[in-house]
Amino acid sequence: MEQREVGDSLTDAPCGAEAPNGHAGLCESHYKEYLVSRINSHSLDPAELFTGEELQRHLARCGRGQPPRAPGEDEAAYRNRLYQAITSIPLGDKIPRVRK
Repeated sequence: MEQREVGDSLTDAPCGAEAPNGHAGLCESHYKEYLVSRINSHSLDPAELFTGEELQRHLARCGRGQPPRAPGEDEAAYRNRLYQAITSIPLGDKIPRVRK
């Protein structure tokens, strides 16, 4: 269901968009909204699952500089530094950042 403006009021109406297989009967947009709400409600951090390359791409999208890889630094240590750089980016007031 979604709210739609009808004249001066809002009414609840079915979304009407196609629900792909594996999306629990939700359209792509509402499925993403559902997943984000679950991630946020459990204070999960998807960045923990990112590869080093994915962390670099995310930092670039955020307009943040990437820390250079130190000579002799192994992949795991560099990935950890990239992850620390991402977790320093503020999420906003509505999303608590809880570390386990």
